[in-house]
Amino acid sequence: YDLIFAGGPEEILRKFQQGNHKMIFAAEGMIWPDKRLADKYPLVRSGKRYLNSGGIIGYAPYVNNIVSQWNLHDNDDDQLFYTKIYLDPLKRKSLNMTLDHKCQIFQNLNGAVDEVLLKFGTDRVRVRNTAYNSLPVVVHGNRDTKVSTWLVNCRS
Repeated sequence: YDLIFAGGPEEILRKFQQGNHKMIFAAEGMIWPDKRLADKYPLVRSGKRYLNSGGIIGYAPYVNNIVSQWNLHDNDDDQLFYTKIYLDPLKRKSLNMTLDHKCQIFQNLNGAVDEVLLKFGTDRVRVRNTAYNSLPVVVHGNRDTKVSTWLVNCRS
């Protein structure tokens, strides 16, 4: 209900395989839901540092490995669950997981509306991330951007 697919499955698969990881999570510049975990995140030279569970792509056995660890209630925070796995260096390495730091696949809009614009082509319109010069395939209207207000702020 808060995602837009801006490209097709071939593009998503190609970008996922170029990432050379078994699992890739969306990334964002704002930490949620536990700000106290910020210092535990690996530093990044460039890009977004924090995990966002609104975007996940991975090979089935690796995704299954993580979701089979879920022993929480349906109303528990899934982002906190995935964050705790990601922040464990051994689990992160054994699952070969990373974040989409430069929005190659996933674009979260919360806190990032000023870095996206609409790119008009001859046959379609894409969201372009101007900070990383990327064309994200999945656009996530997370948090307060769920309503279509972000479109008003995008520049063409």
